[in-house]
Amino acid sequence: MKLFITKSIWNALLLSQSKEKLEDILQHHLSLDHNFYTSTYSVDLFLSELGQIDAEKKKILFHLTQEIVDEMIPLKKEHIAQKFLNSEFGSKFETELSIANLESMDQIFIFSELKDTSAQGFNLTIRNLFWETKSNRLG
Repeated sequence: MKLFITKSIWNALLLSQSKEKLEDILQHHLSLDHNFYTSTYSVDLFLSELGQIDAEKKKILFHLTQEIVDEMIPLKKEHIAQKFLNSEFGSKFETELSIANLESMDQIFIFSELKDTSAQGFNLTIRNLFWETKSNRLG
């Protein structure tokens, strides 16, 4: 199974009080031989939202991210084109969704306090790990 990890998961693993629970969920998926993917876009969002930390710490976080995921998907022309097909550029989350969708991910993992996470036009399972039992089949 191909699992896409969003910027919100990276933030939660670092900053949330639920990070141990998140770590357990991710460890469980690793034990099932599921593959984790993320995008350079998601990592860039994550690092830019950390605020003022020195370059060495950012380098360490980037390296650790590369260790966790099977592939860090570069931002491609197709991802940007997908945004133009929609009438307007959406949220950062919608951009992450479109990347995961175009890269044929099976699920996308997010960490949000919103109970209902919906996105039109994406045939992808979204799993909000804040509400860990909630999984929406979109399409």
